Amino acid sequence: MADSVLILGARGSLPVSGRQFIKYGGATSSYLVTLCGKTVVLDGGTGLLNLPEAVLAEPELDLILSHPHADHLMGLGMAAYPGRLRIFAKTRGGLSPREQVERFYSPPLWPVSPEAEYFELGEKTILGPITVETAEGVHPGGVSLIKLSGGGKTVVYATDTTITEESPLPAFAAGCDLLLCDGQYGAGDWEARRDYGHSTWEAAADAARGAGAKRLRIIHHDPGRSDSELDALSLELKRFSPDWDFAREGEEVFI
Repeated sequence: MADSVLILGARGSLPVSGRQFIKYGGATSSYLVTLCGKTVVLDGGTGLLNLPEAVLAEPELDLILSHPHADHLMGLGMAAYPGRLRIFAKTRGGLSPREQVERFYSPPLWPVSPEAEYFELGEKTILGPITVETAEGVHPGGVSLIKLSGGGKTVVYATDTTITEESPLPAFAAGCDLLLCDGQYGAGDWEARRDYGHSTWEAAADAARGAGAKRLRIIHHDPGRSDSELDALSLELKRFSPDWDFAREGEEVFI
């Protein structure tokens, strides 16, 4: 298997549907990373329902949660993975990884919790040939910036984070092959939304440039942002680099 990231879902906040959301997709955050022949899933949004059949046939699957907000968990209740599911996350709000998921998936709001094994995500976790490192981002309730390295390749996942001058992101992502970075808003949206715990695509591009990222995909698209609007922003982003773009559901980015 080639080293790559398959974008299962890149929409932020809540899933959307309609003709204006076909190209970039409406499913919420979930990404399938393949490094050194091993697959790891980042976040369990509704994009989790887009897992390929080949992955569903694997006996074991590792899933890393960046944080327990609803749009990053809502795929877990319907994703029918038949094998051994291992979920890694940091304790947040005094709740362990298991307690976070089971708080969300509990009666009367949902009848059953996903069948999984749960593990605390540390600053460094080894998953076979992949090394997972974390740093803390700026988001209400906290969020893990996640770096996966293996075979000389590095992918950094920076969802749901506000990029400030003090942000660890540029240093954390230094020299990465692919940066998946929150850019839910644009500079024109920012003043009314600066406390929401997200970033502008312009700030994401600046962070990628500061990090020397080889490839960039802007993720966590605003639920109201249409294909035509994202196309227009994509043209602006490509002025920074032709290898940078807005993430599209179903796209496989080879690294």
